[in-house]
Amino acid sequence: MIFVKLFDFLYLFLYGYEKYYKRKGAKIGKECSIRTKYFSSEPYLIEIGNHVQITDGVRFFTDGYLDYNILISILLVKFVLKIMCI
Repeated sequence: MIFVKLFDFLYLFLYGYEKYYKRKGAKIGKECSIRTKYFSSEPYLIEIGNHVQITDGVRFFTDGYLDYNILISILLVKFVLKIMCI
């Protein structure tokens, strides 16, 4: 497991984000610039066209992702609605 992570880090360092994510299964077009490390836990679900630039800080959320902040917001809204109905 640690060797896989080390290999991934070296591959990313040597070849850049575009080739790294292509290796992970993402479909990336020609002449793209990807500078984000928050790509996705399932990169094989992502397709990016030609001449696209993705800057640092951009995040891709794929199927099945649920952020804790979103979950807390949903629960808070349900709680407030429940109080209003009483």
